[in-house]
Amino acid sequence: MKKAKKAQLGNAITWLYKFLIVIAVVGSITYVIASHYSKKIDIRNLEALAISEKIVECIVEKGLDKVSESSIKNCLKLDENEVFVNVSFQDKTITFGNDFLATLCKSQEKGLKLTYYPCCFKQKLLLLDQHKKLSELSISVFIKKVRKNL
Repeated sequence: MKKAKKAQLGNAITWLYKFLIVIAVVGSITYVIASHYSKKIDIRNLEALAISEKIVECIVEKGLDKVSESSIKNCLKLDENEVFVNVSFQDKTITFGNDFLATLCKSQEKGLKLTYYPCCFKQKLLLLDQHKKLSELSISVFIKKVRKNL
């Protein structure tokens, strides 16, 4: 009878030990997954780069002489409340979107501290026009999307 009680005690301790091991493994897996997916990663700069590349593709496809605001808007199809785009080339400037984002980016460059600030992306490129002359293309993309991409 003493052997049966010792066997039951041994089984209970082994069961408790296995239970604690399972809890530790499940808890550590949950912790790793929660810490990985709770990180805030700002991808607005990548989105701005993609928009800028799409603008360049659109300009190259249409040609520098035939580019207009409507042709760039048709290429991009963006939410104009979330984005401001400024494209300058050959004494031509095309802007559309939320102008306030440009003001926020200028104030951020001057050192103003903001809680939620837009992504300010600027790029300058050289393109060949139809007459084989180099033209400087300046693209500025400002993205608000403060809570969507973070």
